[in-house]
Amino acid sequence: MYNTYIGLPAARILDDYHLDKNDLRMIDEPPGTLVGISFYKTTNGKSKKEVTIWLENSPKLFDHNRSWTIETIRESLTTNVTIQDAD
Repeated sequence: MYNTYIGLPAARILDDYHLDKNDLRMIDEPPGTLVGISFYKTTNGKSKKEVTIWLENSPKLFDHNRSWTIETIRESLTTNVTIQDAD
């Protein structure tokens, strides 16, 4: 299901799930280098899942203040999507 987003800008999944920056948790490793973003989704009305969108490495994703713009995030290409239980 989420594999269809691989190779596409993160904007596609953000738009499809009506997400904005406030809905996202930023994942940076090492600190300052954004490698992924995650959000929570409820499935079957009860099971909570954490969906992580892994991003292609780019110099634009480095910010020592950790204040990436939503435009930069949306333009970044998706390299993988993982899902895990959040309960």
